[in-house]
This record gives sequence, structure tokens and C-alpha cells, in this order.
Amino acid sequence: MIDQSTLKYIFVGGTSSIVFLGLLAFQVEFFLIDPVVATVISNLILIFATYPVLSKWVFISVTNHKVAFIKYASVIAFGFTINTLGMYLFVHILEFWYLLSQVILFVVVAVNNYSLNKLWTFK
Repeated sequence: MIDQSTLKYIFVGGTSSIVFLGLLAFQVEFFLIDPVVATVISNLILIFATYPVLSKWVFISVTNHKVAFIKYASVIAFGFTINTLGMYLFVHILEFWYLLSQVILFVVVAVNNYSLNKLWTFK
């Protein structure tokens, strides 16, 4: 059975992924921003929106916020690197459609971030 924090993470992750894809598509389609650059911008916008939800609702952390946020930022930076390099690889080298590329990367980064946040950041 899936535990409560996993279900909450799936809900928060799914919601933020929809917002992320909207931001990404908006930047690429209306402002003609490169998909890799738009991915970076979208990530930066969502980082600060998701921390409070993850710490207070998903993982119900009692860890000092200063310590937890530094750990969270480290996890996000790692995921951010995977996502940005992956987008570059998929879009510019393999020539995949940018939204499909991002959906593939969501899965990789989400599993990584969930595991690290549950076991390390908010423990």
C-alpha cells in the first residue's frame, strides 16, 4: 500500500507539473524562448512555491527550516541539473518534442527528488 506522504507527493507533484508544463509551453510558444531556457525559468518559479507545501503538508517536517531548506535546495539543484541537461540532450541533440522530453524527465526527477526529500531533507 502507498503511504500517505507518497500520495500527497504525487498530488503536489502532479499539480506543480501541470503548472510547470503550462509555464514552459507559454514561454516557448508565445515568447519563442528556447525550451532549455524556459525549463530553467519554470523551475526557478516553482522552487519557492513547493517548499512550504512539501515541508508542512507532505512530509510534516519538524526539521529546522534553515537546515531543511538548505537540504531541499541541494536536492532541487541536483534535480535541476538532471532536468536541464536532459532537456538539452532530448531537444537539441535527439530532437524530441520539448513537452514530451519534459514529461520523461518529470518521472526521473520526481523519483529522485521524492526519495532524497523523504530520506534526507525532511527526515
